[in-house]
Amino acid sequence: DLKPPKGPGVSVLVLESVGEILTASSGAITLEKGQVLRLRKEDVGPLVDAGRVKVV
Repeated sequence: DLKPPKGPGVSVLVLESVGEILTASSGAITLEKGQVLRLRKEDVGPLVDAGRVKVV
């Protein structure tokens, strides 16, 4: 059985291309529509609130 990884990260689907952003925990990352990334919760909270990424 596959189990999701444990820890402070979340998997997110990028809904809208954002380009490069600078995060406190993950450094510089590029967000392109359709990507699925695992990032720290504190880095993606504002992007989730803005509707640019979705937790999957």
